[in-house]
Amino acid sequence: MKLTAKKLKQMILQEMTQIPAHIPTTDPGFERKVADLLTGEAANVKQASALLEPANLTNSVKEISREEYQHKVTDYHFKVTQSFYDAILDQLKAKKYTVQSSLTDIIGEWTDGDAKIVIRVPYNLIMNPKYRDIVLRSDEPYVEHIQVTITEPVG
Repeated sequence: MKLTAKKLKQMILQEMTQIPAHIPTTDPGFERKVADLLTGEAANVKQASALLEPANLTNSVKEISREEYQHKVTDYHFKVTQSFYDAILDQLKAKKYTVQSSLTDIIGEWTDGDAKIVIRVPYNLIMNPKYRDIVLRSDEPYVEHIQVTITEPVG
């Protein structure tokens, strides 16, 4: 069988259409770079959260902004795969931002000037499967729901 460029292109496109769109196909090196941005300064966290969907690391990022007591609070909610979650934890440990408590849903906390950045796992789906069926679909490869909160003074 002789493969022409046209036939090869058709075979590749046919194979790509069989991969569901919501399954991330990124390499670990890229996940580490985005995890490094997510665990950096407030501007880097905002940039990383904007990169998550186009980079195919998650299927959606929900951004919620509000003002509380002269502070601007911005929350980013998204789902992560096991490898991306591990990359985030590795970056938090390397930068010594981890929170050593089993009583809280916070996995990382640090400050950047006047801004305070907190990473939470509000449902703790890895340790507690109670909410897993409610939060995650069974055909998705995601294992955890992450919430990143940036609190900055207004003005």
